[in-house]
Amino acid sequence: MRKQTLFAAALVAALAVASHQTANAVIIASDDFTATDSGVGWATGDEWEYLQAEESRVLVEYNQASWRELASPVDISNQVTYMRMTYQRVVGNTSFWGGVSLFDGTQESPGRELFKLGRPAGMSNYGADTLGDKLDSIVRTNTSLHELIVEIDTTNQSSFGEVNYKLWIDNHNYDAPADEVLVTGISPEHFYNMVGVLRMQAQTNAFDRVYGPLTIATDPIEVGLVPAGAPQLTINRTTGEVSLSNVSSVDGVVGYTLSSAGGSFNTANWTTITGNYDNSPGGDGSVDTDDLWNVVSDLSNTELSE
Repeated sequence: MRKQTLFAAALVAALAVASHQTANAVIIASDDFTATDSGVGWATGDEWEYLQAEESRVLVEYNQASWRELASPVDISNQVTYMRMTYQRVVGNTSFWGGVSLFDGTQESPGRELFKLGRPAGMSNYGADTLGDKLDSIVRTNTSLHELIVEIDTTNQSSFGEVNYKLWIDNHNYDAPADEVLVTGISPEHFYNMVGVLRMQAQTNAFDRVYGPLTIATDPIEVGLVPAGAPQLTINRTTGEVSLSNVSSVDGVVGYTLSSAGGSFNTANWTTITGNYDNSPGGDGSVDTDDLWNVVSDLSNTELSE
């Protein structure tokens, strides 16, 4: 059996999905903020306020609020829901709230907040404000960009009004959240009403930016979370370099395929497992100690397989 300790391949998604994917995983809404009406999952004709598309961000400051309705209200009871965003507090009093929140209702008539993600009021760290407690990342509020991911788990139907929250900051390891809290006794009208609208807001003396991609989904993969030990694909946006890595062994890997619809691969710079990291005499055995690998693609710029 092959045991990969360094390279694995486009198994990133396959392995992660096998461990954590829900039966009906969907992206509820996502946006890269390239236009006021960009993204998917949003109501037709509803656009962002205060968008700065050239920097892929929505800027809110000093009691501004930017609302956007979902294309269809979503029932998040009895499911796991994720939200990811890149957030920056530029300046402002740390006693005031800033960030993103989900509401039931509509933009014209919002109801109750379900949670707030960003910089909770009265807390000096990045985190989330739930309906009964706060998630604390232990990362102090500063002027740097930080990626925040939250999980809202309402699947424990045996205990009505119970919601489990998890928070990640600048971390994609599903098994290592920065904080976790179980909130009980939540009024039914909160998580058993339909979610219809998202709001970005900065309160008094605050100055906040939310950068794309902003994603709301029902699968951890869609917000970038992967199980501990799963192989990871890293793309350097500056150089175009693609690397496949893993910090621990992965069993049962029989090959991999990477595809580029745009034909962006440079096969001359492809460092294969074959002849480099497979079994000797071809390779040094650092990826596979008992098998010889073979390149099976035709060295095109659209597919790399071995």
